[in-house]
Amino acid sequence: MTESFKIVPVMYERTLGSVYNLKNMDTLETLLSDGWHVARADALPGGAGDPALPPTLVYILTRDRMSAPDNDAVERAAAAMFRLDTNWASDDPTDAEVADWWDKQPDAVRDGYLRRARAALEAAR
Repeated sequence: MTESFKIVPVMYERTLGSVYNLKNMDTLETLLSDGWHVARADALPGGAGDPALPPTLVYILTRDRMSAPDNDAVERAAAAMFRLDTNWASDDPTDAEVADWWDKQPDAVRDGYLRRARAALEAAR
């Protein structure tokens, strides 16, 4: 599993006279809707001036991502799907029989099972 971080500053923007609106809030809302969550929030002090600048709110967002399934896991899952889909002479073929038949399959058949297995493993996370 890997963890990703984003830093989103939300600052006040002067619109009319003494009226301020939050700027960058739509970006924060979009990221939170997409599965990011707030790991930390802080306020940076505003700058001195006439009038003084308001503080900036800083949000540190994080999201856990599962790493992609490794090729060995995909291969094992594809062979298991092949085992279930194949009409075997016996009710319980041995692992050696399955491996032998799996190795003899054309690339197009194997690729189809590998794509299905990868999709199933990704969806199961």
